[in-house]
Amino acid sequence: MRIYWSRFRRWLPGHLTDFAFFLLFLLGIGLLLSPYFGWIDMNWEARAALFSGLLAGAVVWWQVYLLVRQLAYGAVLELEREWNSSEMLKKRRLAWIVEKETPNPETIEGVLEFLEKVSTLERDKYITREFIWDTFGWYISRYFYYCKDAIKELRTYWTGKFDPTLYCDLEQLYRRLMQFEADKRNLEVSAIEEEYHNTKGKFIRAEGADG
Repeated sequence: MRIYWSRFRRWLPGHLTDFAFFLLFLLGIGLLLSPYFGWIDMNWEARAALFSGLLAGAVVWWQVYLLVRQLAYGAVLELEREWNSSEMLKKRRLAWIVEKETPNPETIEGVLEFLEKVSTLERDKYITREFIWDTFGWYISRYFYYCKDAIKELRTYWTGKFDPTLYCDLEQLYRRLMQFEADKRNLEVSAIEEEYHNTKGKFIRAEGADG
């Protein structure tokens, strides 16, 4: 029972609208069935008026929800275009010292800044985690995992002392995505990170390849 409750708690933040519509549906069914069980002492006209109001509200809510989804989808498309632009592809290519399989401390920031921007949009709920998972999740998880040491150095480089706020949104999103992937694949986070470790060279060579 605890497993299902834990999964529900992780599922709910990204599906509040779906859950609200489900509750609204149950409320409407309850109103229609209430005469047979004596749940609510209201005449049929009052019940019909209340149900019509709930239905109208649901329609408006659904239209707003679709508009928000459309805007989010548009934002993701714009981010994808930027991520795959010639300028960003060049930054991604130069972000690695391929022969050493390490991030280039002189150039890695250009890519990390973009991924931090995506992470902030997810944090502020402009983009859902599902959208991120389906588009940038592959890159966000691996860039952060392979750049952990570089990020630690950057957190000290710019201020002279350790600044944990630098790339904090990226770090938090990494943790959420790792748990999301673990749930999807029915694996432990440690097992996924081991996969990342074993495929590090392959990923860096792909990102650092010309063309």
